[in-house]
Amino acid sequence: MKSAIHKFDPFVVLFFAGVVCVWLTTSGVAPAQSPWGSPLFPPLERSEAETLEDSSLGTAIASLDGLSVPNEEDALDKFSKSASGFEKMFDPILEDARQSLVKIRSTGASRSRRAKRRQIALGTVVSGKGWVLTKASELKGQLFCETSAGELLEAKILGLSPEYDLALLQVQEQAPEHVWQPARWAGPAAAITGDWLATPLDHKDDAHLGVVSVDSRLIPPAKPFIGIRMINANPTGVEITGVQAKSPASKSGLRVNDVILRLNDAMVKDIEQLREQLEQSDAGDVVTLSVIRNGQQRKVKLALANRDKVSSENMRSNQQNRMGTRLSGRRKNFPLAFQHDTALQANECGGPIVNIEGDVVGVNVARAGRVASLAIPAHQILEIIEQLGSGAYSPEIVNAKRIRAVDREINESKDFAEQLSVQIENLLKSQDDSREVLPGYEAAVEEMVAELDQLRKRIDDQRSELDDSRREVTRIKRLIRDLERERKHLETGVRN
Repeated sequence: MKSAIHKFDPFVVLFFAGVVCVWLTTSGVAPAQSPWGSPLFPPLERSEAETLEDSSLGTAIASLDGLSVPNEEDALDKFSKSASGFEKMFDPILEDARQSLVKIRSTGASRSRRAKRRQIALGTVVSGKGWVLTKASELKGQLFCETSAGELLEAKILGLSPEYDLALLQVQEQAPEHVWQPARWAGPAAAITGDWLATPLDHKDDAHLGVVSVDSRLIPPAKPFIGIRMINANPTGVEITGVQAKSPASKSGLRVNDVILRLNDAMVKDIEQLREQLEQSDAGDVVTLSVIRNGQQRKVKLALANRDKVSSENMRSNQQNRMGTRLSGRRKNFPLAFQHDTALQANECGGPIVNIEGDVVGVNVARAGRVASLAIPAHQILEIIEQLGSGAYSPEIVNAKRIRAVDREINESKDFAEQLSVQIENLLKSQDDSREVLPGYEAAVEEMVAELDQLRKRIDDQRSELDDSRREVTRIKRLIRDLERERKHLETGVRN
């Protein structure tokens, strides 16, 4: 009965409350109790005689007169989930959840003591041992947990769940007297479509409200594509063997023989790893590829397309989906998650999300769209905590296969570097040898050039003599002909 009441729209509740109020007023019966007890409606300021008492459905925390509004516009202003007054109604049910909330801070890649420890995620306290559950893919640099008491405690990763993108942190060097308040988990069916939800953002009064949009389900991987044919490069990377016309790759200027080394900040070892990384993005996302072209490294930015629908409409839809916020880098491919319309930021994932009874129904794991966030349900979270707390899912164990692959790549790269070093040494030695004999060759060349010049001159002289001789032969032949004619004339007395 209680859960059924929670599914009613607040305006429906107000309508029926008004009807009951009118009936009680006209009948002259003064209500001793209010049947509309709900954590959504805190008590209003009234005289002690008019204060409503508890009923069988819970504490009466609002009077019917206080809830009434003169028109629809005022009702929307008062009860819209974005209205500050409406958010204040959730403060009582968020009190416990705020004590189980921590802010995950990091100095990032900086090692400076003065580096600002900015918030990178939220976390949920899950054990009195100082265990904190948070979003794994947002973690980088030196990690700190800011508690409800304002303490900033260093934390290390105790376990990883790559499937759900969750990490279990262990707070380091905590004071023995420190008391951790673990989250109060709800039952298996605690978040279903239409239920109100609240996400605490700090330990005071900041929160986001939302409604369950879709029940828990499989969140499949995305299907973005670049528009290239490729092969694995040696020793690492992906070599482009073809570029599809009018594709993101073509528009961005990628070329055949380019070798992709990184996608955003992640290394790309082979085709499989590139595809896995692309599946964490949506069509329309702008990614940066680091490529080698003609021996020089350069960066290329491109907007991913949808493998199933390459259309301007699809791209425009995804662009609108990202308006006003940064979406989570990992927001796809979860075995089980429910969707709600809370407007979270990417660095507000990892914290608890509660129902109107104050029970934690899940942990926010991704900002997936403009009006879509994802949370892992509580019953699945409990299983994940048990796994990660066992010690069998530490980063070195979870990433053991990849670590071995990286070690192999390091050794292969070292071997390749040694081969190149030997080749360079041989080239340097050969270069030194060439430099030693070069002067002799240069001197020999100079002598040969001089001899060649003399030979050319001799040939030219001979050619000139030959021409003169040929001309003289021609002259003599003419002279002989003339003499023969003269002799014949002398013999015959007749001139030819």
